[in-house]
Amino acid sequence: MKPYLSVIVFLVFVGSSLLASIGSYQATQTRIEADMQHALSMTLQERPERYITPDTIRTYRSHLTIGQLRDRSFICYDTSKGSGTIQCYSTCSFLTVLSLSDQRLSLFLSLMAILWAVVTVRMFRRHHQLVSVMPHVGTLYYSSEGECFVDQRQQPIRLTPMQHQLMTLFFQSPSHRLAKEEICSHLWPGKENANDTLYTLIRRLKPVLEAHSNVQIEADRGRAYHLTVRDSDQ
Repeated sequence: MKPYLSVIVFLVFVGSSLLASIGSYQATQTRIEADMQHALSMTLQERPERYITPDTIRTYRSHLTIGQLRDRSFICYDTSKGSGTIQCYSTCSFLTVLSLSDQRLSLFLSLMAILWAVVTVRMFRRHHQLVSVMPHVGTLYYSSEGECFVDQRQQPIRLTPMQHQLMTLFFQSPSHRLAKEEICSHLWPGKENANDTLYTLIRRLKPVLEAHSNVQIEADRGRAYHLTVRDSDQ
């Protein structure tokens, strides 16, 4: 998987976890407000007097179904609109509301994000370890496991059988340099003059290598070919 896709998946998990947490928190706030309003309504039905007594407060708290509200919810007179009315309010902190909310989905998504991050980091570390021990020239690697040439992301490079044989010869050479006669004798042992065939093979192989790596094939005075690493600013 490409690195940016792994980051996108991680951000999706984190974003989903955050949205789930906020949604549950807001739902809990709504539930708290509904519980207080229901308790107040039941209290006013049982005790319709216009003043608040200790019995009124006890009755109000007895109708609260959320236990944590009994020490954090109060009733008082609201005189902001002229005539006094009994209103309820709570002193629940952010952490109290959060503890009352169901955060299991958010926690599950957070754990998935952490697990994804751990697995992804290990995967890319293993990838770099494998790449670091592969025979390579520049960003062109040879995978002995797949018996193919791969790019720096370990993606196979599609080569024809003849192109693969030629690249194998280059990699087997310590200097990555091959004389024309050496190439022709290996690839076309029964052909007297294979210069034109070799030229065609090299010409078609060059763009493939340059498209998947920073490696290029250069001619050495018309007598040999060798692999070179292209400068990064080219």
